[in-house]
Amino acid sequence: MKNINYIVLAFILLNTLSFAQYKGYHSISDINSSLKSTLTTMELIRWPSGEERNFGVLIAHDIDPLNNKNYSYVLFSPTSSNFDANGIQELKLDYAAPLKDTELDFFIKQIELRLKNWGKNTVEGKGTFFEILTAPEHKIRRISENVDLWSPSIKFGFQDTSDGTISILYIGPESYKYSYEFSDKSELMAFYQVLKDAKNKLLTLIK
Repeated sequence: MKNINYIVLAFILLNTLSFAQYKGYHSISDINSSLKSTLTTMELIRWPSGEERNFGVLIAHDIDPLNNKNYSYVLFSPTSSNFDANGIQELKLDYAAPLKDTELDFFIKQIELRLKNWGKNTVEGKGTFFEILTAPEHKIRRISENVDLWSPSIKFGFQDTSDGTISILYIGPESYKYSYEFSDKSELMAFYQVLKDAKNKLLTLIK
């Protein structure tokens, strides 16, 4: 019994004694670093009633408190499910792609032209094809003297042939894109209206 008591006492003493342990630290405070901070507010643009889609168009406003700068732009974002985009919480913002103000103007103008020419090619053997690509500069890579490889974050396509007319929108990185078809003119018209509403909202932020 005494032996057990000695063992317990020795165990307690060993655990109460303080032993120095080496904890290595290598300072990197002399290496230059950068600081960045962004506050973003968003507002979802509503689709026309009955024309809701499972992707969203948002107005976003960035505030850079370090440099006292503001940026306003548009975001295209898929939803996290097959449900319509009725709220920001339903959007998959990690796949959202931005459009600058001037890029939005180009989108609106070109989609308006596509709507005016919807279904115009009725002759067999004739067709019209159109596309818009947007990509951040680090996703555009020169692979030869005359060729740049684009990995667009937004791609809009349109085709009009005697077989029919269709448009398609891709959102997201090249490796995992979300696609949305506009197989009816009214569907593309609803998208056009959402973009115009986004532009009007954007103008109030830019002023």
